[in-house]
Amino acid sequence: MKIRAFLAFELPEDFRLLLIQIFRYFTVSFRGAYPLEKQQKLHITVKFLGDLTENKIADLSVALKKSIRAPAFVIDVNEFGYFGSKEEPTILWAGADFRPSLDHYIREVNSVLRDCNLPKIDNGYKPHITLMRVRKKLPEEFLDKFLSLDVTNLNTEIRSFVLYESKLLKSGSVYKPLLKVR
Repeated sequence: MKIRAFLAFELPEDFRLLLIQIFRYFTVSFRGAYPLEKQQKLHITVKFLGDLTENKIADLSVALKKSIRAPAFVIDVNEFGYFGSKEEPTILWAGADFRPSLDHYIREVNSVLRDCNLPKIDNGYKPHITLMRVRKKLPEEFLDKFLSLDVTNLNTEIRSFVLYESKLLKSGSVYKPLLKVR
C-alpha cells in the first residue's frame, strides 16, 4: 500500500487561529464565499514526498528520529503572495522568514532524504503557509488588497517537525501526523 506523504513544520494552534482570523476579516469586505484551508491543516511544507511504500515511510521515520533534532525557530510572516498568474492565482499564501536561518536544518533534512533515496528539498524552496486554494475567479481588487495586508509583528515559534500522511478525499485532503520531532 502507498502512503501520500510530506514533511512540514507544525504551527502552534493560536498562530493558525490568528492567520484564519486575519484572512476572514479581510474577506468580509468581498461578497461571496472564499473557502480557507482548515485551521488544523495550516503548516509550512518543507518537502512533498509523494506516494511512498509503508517500508519507505518506516525507514524515513527511523532516519528522521535518529538524525533530526527538534526545531527551534521563530518565524516572521513577511508577506502575502500567490502561486499562478495574477489573472488566475491558484494558491494564496503567507510567506515566512526563519530566525535563525533555515539553511542548516534543510541540509540536515536533505541528508536524511538522500540516505533514504528520496529527492532533496529544492534550492528555490520558499517557506510559506497555504491559506486558500483558489477555485473560482476572485473579485477584481481582491488580490491587490490581499498582497497589501499588513504583516507587522506577525510571528511565532516553531518547535515541531512532522512527517504527515495526506489522504485525498472528495471533501478535500486530510492530514495525519505519522511522526513528530519535538
